[in-house]
Formats: sequence, C-alpha cells, structure tokens
Amino acid sequence: MLTANVLAFAKLNLSLAILGRRPDGYHDLDSIVQTIDLADRLCFEVGDGDDIRVENSLRDLRVPDLAHTAAVLLLNAKGARRAIRISIRKAIPAGAGLGGGSSDAAATLRTLDRLIAPRLGEDDLVGLAARIGSDVPLFLRGGRVRMTGRGETVQPLPEVAGEHFVVVVPEVRCPTAEVYATWAPPQARARSSAPALGRNDLLAPALTIRPELRPIADAIARCGAHYGGMSGSGSAFYAAFLDAGRAAAAAADLQSGLSGCDIHLCRATADGSRERARGTFMKIAIDGPAASGKTSVGRALARQFGCRFIETGNMYRAVALGEARGLSLQGIALDVSPDERMLLNGEDVTDLLHTPDLDQASSRVAVRADVRDKLVSLQRALAERSDVVMEGRDIGTVVLPNADVKIFLRASSDVRAQRRAAERGDQDPDATLAELRARDTRDSTRAVAPLNPAEDATIIDTDQKTLPQVISAAADLVKEHLSKRWHGV
Repeated sequence: MLTANVLAFAKLNLSLAILGRRPDGYHDLDSIVQTIDLADRLCFEVGDGDDIRVENSLRDLRVPDLAHTAAVLLLNAKGARRAIRISIRKAIPAGAGLGGGSSDAAATLRTLDRLIAPRLGEDDLVGLAARIGSDVPLFLRGGRVRMTGRGETVQPLPEVAGEHFVVVVPEVRCPTAEVYATWAPPQARARSSAPALGRNDLLAPALTIRPELRPIADAIARCGAHYGGMSGSGSAFYAAFLDAGRAAAAAADLQSGLSGCDIHLCRATADGSRERARGTFMKIAIDGPAASGKTSVGRALARQFGCRFIETGNMYRAVALGEARGLSLQGIALDVSPDERMLLNGEDVTDLLHTPDLDQASSRVAVRADVRDKLVSLQRALAERSDVVMEGRDIGTVVLPNADVKIFLRASSDVRAQRRAAERGDQDPDATLAELRARDTRDSTRAVAPLNPAEDATIIDTDQKTLPQVISAAADLVKEHLSKRWHGV
C-alpha cells in the first residue's frame, strides 16, 4: 500500500475584478491570489481494488466531496483501477471564500498522480483541475499568481517577502451563486493590468446579501493594514501587513472588537500543497485537573487546526463500563471513530460515558498498571496516524513526552466546581466541590503518572478567563509552533 500525508493550503483573493459574464454562464475574472499557511490535512492510502472512499471531518458536507471527484477524474484519465482512501481533516473554513474544497481537490490530483503510474503532464493536470472548479488550477501552482479567464489561466507573480495576513472568518457564510448573480455589470472592458490590491468587485453584492458583514469590512479598513479586503465571494476578510508585530497587534484588536469571528494569523506559502515527511504529524498535549476546560479547549483547537481530537478520559471510562458489563480487560477492544466517537468492541458508547459513577470508576482504573499499559499504547498509536489534540492528565508527561505543544490548564477547585455544577445542573454544588477535591487528591498522589504539568508545558490559569480567551491563548501557542515549523524559524 502506498501512503502520503499532505497539507492543502487556503488562498486569499488579494484583488478580484469581474470583466463580464461569459456565454457559458461563468464570469471572466482578473484576480491576484496568494496561498497562505492555513491548511487542511489530507492522508492518502492507495492499494489494489476499485473503491474510492473519502472521510471528511466537515460533518455538514452537502455536496459531493471535490477530492472524490478529483480521484475519479484522475483514475479515468490514466485508465487505472485502484482502491483509494482519503482522510481529510478540515482547518480551512468552508463557504468563506478561502478555497478549501478546491485546494483539497488540487492536492488530490497532485498526490495521486505521483502515487499512480503513469504520470500525467502538467497541462493534463490543469485540464482536469479546470473541470472540477474554477479555483482548482491555481492550487496546482500555488504561491502568488494572477488568475484570469474563469480561473483556468494562472500566471505566476513575484513573491512578496515578509507579508503577514490577518484573516477574519465570521460565522455567517455567503452563498457564492447568489453573490455572483447579484453583481451588476458596469461598462465592462478588458484590462491589461491587474486590479489594485484590496479591490473586490463582489464586496458590494456580498454586503447587499449579508449586511451583517459591514462591521467587519469597516474594521478591516480601520486596522492600519498595508491593504485589505474580502476574499472571493466572502465571507472571509483579510488585512495584509509587512511587519509581524503590527499584524499580531491588529489580530488581537480585531479579536476583541469583532464578536463571533475566528481570527487567523497567516503567512504566504510558495506552493498550493505540500507533502509531509513520515513521522511529522503534529501532537498537541492538553493536561489539567477535572473540569478545567480541557475538552472544550481541545475540541476548539482540533477544529481550528484540522486535527483529530482524542479525549483520553473517555478511554478509561469505556474500560470501566466494559468491566461493569462483566468483560475482562483482555476482552475489551477500544477505538476512536473518524468522527471522534468512542467504540467499545465496535459499539458506540460515547453517550453512556459521562455519569458520576463512571467518573469515579475511571479514576480508579486509571491507576492500574495493566489498564494504563493498554491505553497508553493505543493513545500513542493514534498520535502516529494523524495530527492530534490529545487531552488528559498525563499526556505531556507520559503519553506524548515529545509533543510539539504542551498546555496545562489550571483552575481553582471552587471555580471548577461551579463550572461542573452548571454543566450538570447540580442542585448540590458543595457535593460537586467535595467530589472534585477527592478526585484531585487521587490524581495528584497516585503512584503511577500523577497529575503534574510537564516541565516544558505552558500553564494557562483559567480562573479569570472566559472560554474564548483560553482558546485564543492556546491557539496562539499552536500558531507559534506552526510558524516555526513551516517557515524554518
């Protein structure tokens, strides 16, 4: 079996002019585009057979996955039959004008062309890409390009060194077809020079359809950027800076001033996708006591950075559940499904695991050497298959001592008791506080892997922070790591 792990990068339309409608229903475009290091993560497996399967972490996918379309077209062009499995962990927000689906399709074409003989010529790949979608050809080249026609003509442009982008992604999405349909053509005429950076002829139609985007457009205009605007048909906006410090300050200001928006601090890439060497999966470890926010923070980071989320506490709860059902430890087989459900001997038991009894039982089984040996081996194996955010009590110290990012969430027992009581709707907060203190004592004094922060972990005290503030602080640590990895800092 042949395998590959690939980063598929997002794009920003740094300018977008519409020259007119075409007889085929598309529009003639003239756009300067830059790929950026916000990336989906794709894992490919190719073997004998003729079945194509795509697993996408985007749960509300409403149209056929473009990666599947790309795989079918490529096999047909080669006259080949193969069994192909593609696992996609999304980090590029869908429906925001950042080209995530198109980038995944281009990465699929490029990767499968390398894995399956005979190799196609570049013109053949571009032809297949154009059949999938107007944005797909640009991702075969990546970097800074000028895109014309309906998108199939791509001309490389010189790199702009040291450019940093603050990308703002609101909760609202813009329907691409409706935005284009709302565009009112001026006296259209062809241009020989590219439109000015920051110009987007689809901004006015997007604001007509989604007037709630106006505050974002205004904030981008005021943030002191070198230039800025909306990407594609929306709804994402960007601001470009030539200084990293000013970009970071602007990102912080936009985060505090715009509610309900995700903020990404990005840099330009020189390619549309990048294969990753074996063994380079990112590992993020989150530790902390019960009710410190590990699960909420971990899920948010996994969603933002396209990682698989592993809640190790559920594994210990599943063991406790299995033994309560009369199973021996040897008779318990655990796995985590692609959509992060806990499987006990093939049964989805996720919804059965969060009860006070299993909370207590899991703490007891977690000190057993036989249970820990079994589960630590499983947890390490999962971390070798994909990028992971793994949360627990000894991830950074025992399970993943070489994790790329280690975070320890700290909160007082009183604050954690308030959170847990609110989460459960408890009528007796004093009992919840007593339960947490007893759990803390067991976890911190147990002989095997007691609860302690790793020496190289970053400690985030959450007592005086809201959940969005904690997530933002943790995300900044991951972004710092990615910047160093991708740009050789």
